[in-house]
Amino acid sequence: MPLAEIVAPNGVVLHEGVASKRAALELIAEAAAPLTGQHAQALLHGLIERERLGTTAAGQGCGIPHARLAGLGRAVGVFLRLARPVDFEAPDKQPVDLLFGLFTDAGAGADHLLALSAAAGLLREAEQRKALRAAPDAAALRAVILAHRAKDAA
Repeated sequence: MPLAEIVAPNGVVLHEGVASKRAALELIAEAAAPLTGQHAQALLHGLIERERLGTTAAGQGCGIPHARLAGLGRAVGVFLRLARPVDFEAPDKQPVDLLFGLFTDAGAGADHLLALSAAAGLLREAEQRKALRAAPDAAALRAVILAHRAKDAA
């Protein structure tokens, strides 16, 4: 699943003042609300419910908080880069500064897994993480995200 289909131009957020995991999840939900047509509170609830099952931190300062919601219809992603990493209860104990928030329809099945795989692929490689952390603004950050998928498709 191409990341360009998941992450809209206004789905990339750089943020300075987040002090907690919950605050990061709130930012993801707020950014995703206009992209999904859902209320931010419903999105946040979905993210929190998923986190109760276990952390979505993937290690190396990255996380993929995600939720499945009825009536969404398509996968929607929000990429959040934090200026200061926050504790996300990661298995490797590293705080998280790169978050790929993902929302899919409750009945998405394989599309949910494909979207998760695409997000994980972006964050898996050290060079990608370095480029994501070095991007000077949201537009450059989105360009890194889209270039990664283009490289995979080649």
